[in-house]
This record gives sequence, C-alpha cells and structure tokens, in this order.
Amino acid sequence: MKKIAIIFLFLLVAGCAGMSSNKTPINIDGTWRGEFERKQPAMMGMYGMPGGGGGAMQPAPKIQMTFSFKREGDLLKGSISRAPGQWTPIEDGKIQGNKISFTVNSTFGQMKMTSDYQGKIKGEIIKMEFKDRNPGFGGRRGGGMGMSGGMGGGMGMGGGGMGGAGPSTMPNTQKITVERISAQPQGPVN
Repeated sequence: MKKIAIIFLFLLVAGCAGMSSNKTPINIDGTWRGEFERKQPAMMGMYGMPGGGGGAMQPAPKIQMTFSFKREGDLLKGSISRAPGQWTPIEDGKIQGNKISFTVNSTFGQMKMTSDYQGKIKGEIIKMEFKDRNPGFGGRRGGGMGMSGGMGGGMGMGGGGMGGAGPSTMPNTQKITVERISAQPQGPVN
C-alpha cells in the first residue's frame, strides 16, 4: 500500500511539473519595427495640424517606429524610436501572458506628450494601440490665418494662429502592427 501511495504521489508531482513547464514565457526580447499613418479628422490643415492655414488637405506622412524590448520576469524594459538614433525609454512596462502595456513620455520642442501603449504578442508580430493622453498642437480655440484689407488698398494679415491650449481636435488612439527584425535589442533597455 505504501508503494502505491509513493508511486501515486510521484506521478502527481511529475504531472504538475510537466503542466507548469508548458507555460513558457513569451519571448519579446529584441527589436521590433512598424509604421502607421496618424489618423486625422476630415477638416485638418496641412499634415494634420488643427487650426492650420486652411490649406489643401494632405495626408499625414507615415511614421516609422522602432521598439527595443527586454523581458525581466513580468516587467517590460526598453525604449522607442521615431527617428534614427533617438531613443525614448518606456516606463511602467508590464507583461501578462501575451499582453504588454507601457507608457512613453516624449518631448517635441517645448511640448510634452504621454502615450499609453497596449498590445498583444502573437509569434513575431505585436498588434498595439496607443493613446496620447495630452496631445498638443493647440486646441479648439484659435483659428486659421485671417486676412483683412485696409482702407487705402493693400492687404493686411492678422488673426489666426495655431490655437491656444485646450483639448485637441486630433483623434488620439492610434494602431500599429510591429514585426521583430532582430532577436537583440538595438536601443537602450534600462
């Protein structure tokens, strides 16, 4: 009877060990790249800048993004690049199963922007959405370029501008699909 109990216990432990080893953590380490076209409302100025000069509608240029990731347990470390050699660290990176999330704080001139990323990993592809918490380029106030004529003829320019502070009219949820281009991170992964 003791032998049967020992054999049963051994099989039970071996079975549990086998089940836990089937859950291999997803390998996200490496460099990932993709591009997206920034969504913009129908009535935007040049390159999607709200309150712009009211010029001809032009599509926003495609933006290439490169991500450098390294997994440390359930933490995601890494950085993001929108221009060659310019890396911005990711913050609050997490991995849960095949889902990732992280935050990026960027500065463009004097404008600061925080973007929250969420994604799902499937093999060598990550489908992500990111949302800008405080997109800039002015807000709903302000307008385009204004023109006014003077009494003695001639033309005066005035008014308008890019708008002041306030909520942006630009949609702030974007989607991007990235593919692994290298098993090694190319950017910093602090």
